[in-house]
Amino acid sequence: MTKAGSLSLSDIEGTLQDIADDDLSAFERRRSGVYYYDPFETREGSRVSDELKSIFTYDLVVNTQTIESRFDIAPTDVDFFTDELEGEDYVRRIAAGERDYYVSGPRLKDETSGDASVDSRLQEEAKHGTISHTDLENVVDVAATSDVIRFLEKNDFIADLDGEYVVKSAMDEYAAHLANEVGESAVDELGDVGVLPLSEFEQILRNEIDELFDVLPHLDRQDSEDLVAAVRDEVATRHDLEVSRELVVDPARFDDYVARRAEQIRDDIESENELATPSDYRDHGHPEIETIEISDATRVNQHVRGAITDQFDTLVDQRFSAESDA
Repeated sequence: MTKAGSLSLSDIEGTLQDIADDDLSAFERRRSGVYYYDPFETREGSRVSDELKSIFTYDLVVNTQTIESRFDIAPTDVDFFTDELEGEDYVRRIAAGERDYYVSGPRLKDETSGDASVDSRLQEEAKHGTISHTDLENVVDVAATSDVIRFLEKNDFIADLDGEYVVKSAMDEYAAHLANEVGESAVDELGDVGVLPLSEFEQILRNEIDELFDVLPHLDRQDSEDLVAAVRDEVATRHDLEVSRELVVDPARFDDYVARRAEQIRDDIESENELATPSDYRDHGHPEIETIEISDATRVNQHVRGAITDQFDTLVDQRFSAESDA
């Protein structure tokens, strides 16, 4: 073709058809005079994603006409093109009666650092991890609002809290908000000793959340567990708690309690017995420590007794070390 002095329309069409007939070609005939070249595995694919990013950065949801206009596609071919975009995960389709709407797809999120993703747009509009129904309608901003909201719920972008929605990609922000509201009350339940089983502390958090917010019943089990865990971690960070697989400990309260009990046991056995050696102290003190029971949870009692035993032994060593120095 490039060497020909002149080309007729039939020559061009014939050559294009030959290319389209090649099974290895990314070129295909759509209809008379119209051919489609698959750009997605080539350099042109980035232009497609850039254009989609510019669309979805400003609009959470768009209709078919927007894609038709932005890509300058004939109305006859736009359904084919949107099918291709959906097949490549650049968009996700929302069927609403006789009309289709689109939100950004997972591949677009990967290629644009998430700036134009559904998650990012919802996070931008959320306050403390939630968005009101009215604000969500304003963000959706298309005729088929209810269809779009159902799509967002079904695909785990949001959860309906009866009047507002929690944005699941903003769950950490929502957890921080809940922690701010329930943290102090939950930490107070650690009591003077400053230790509780992890499961009990998490149940306290659940109870505190349920008392103030109607959220957990609206989440599935996994989301509910994840939210409580996120609130727990946020509370622990704010109040300097230590969280292990079994226990939650407030070190300041716990250390104070351990020091007081160790000193009390030392003073009690000194007033009741003649103690001449470190072994005498341990023979009388350790059995006393083993009677301590502050909880129905065995693991809590073990943790408390172990810490008091260590502190008691330290006090004994300090006493005899001081006597030997004298």
